[in-house]
Amino acid sequence: RTFVVPTVGYEGERFFFRGINGGVHLFKGNGFELDAILGARLDGWEAKDLGESGLAAVGIDRALLEDRDIGVDAGLGLSWRGEAGKLSLDAKADVSNASGGYEVALGYQASFPVARGLLVPSLGVSYWSADLSDYYYGTLPVEEARGVTRYRPGSAIVPSVGVSYLRPLPRGWLLVAGVEMRWLNSGIVDSPLVDDDSRRAPSVFLGLSRAFGAQR
Repeated sequence: RTFVVPTVGYEGERFFFRGINGGVHLFKGNGFELDAILGARLDGWEAKDLGESGLAAVGIDRALLEDRDIGVDAGLGLSWRGEAGKLSLDAKADVSNASGGYEVALGYQASFPVARGLLVPSLGVSYWSADLSDYYYGTLPVEEARGVTRYRPGSAIVPSVGVSYLRPLPRGWLLVAGVEMRWLNSGIVDSPLVDDDSRRAPSVFLGLSRAFGAQR
């Protein structure tokens, strides 16, 4: 899937907005930061985008499936930044009544100057509640009532690794590129809605941004 998302970023003393995520700084000091956060979850999909023949091969009629909605998550984010990088812990729950699930994510980022830019490698591991993974990777009760075989992957632990590159350009422009790889567990990969070769879930991001106003 490809998303084209125009984004706006704002960093204030109390409030911040970063693309599809935003929040309020509740505490800042000595490298620590505690935030109340709100953001979009882009895991939703439309049934018509799934492979009809692949579903038929496992006994599922695509016409019986429902779309999965993009969600909105809210929660708390705690981070600590030191000379060795940034360590973060986020706990977010769905507040849009899409999945009704929650995610707890632990992450680490470092940064290194490279070729007049900044290279940012990252490591992470997330815990997805059963409601979250069941909604996006399992079958729904309404689908099962239509005759779709029941499948629920249950809770999942999802490790990830990624790297981003930020390169300043003339006149306040910034080039941002990144790639991330997530590893899905067997409960998700064994879902009849998921391709057999989908244990690794890569994502790629490319963007341009321009700064306005006073820079700090």
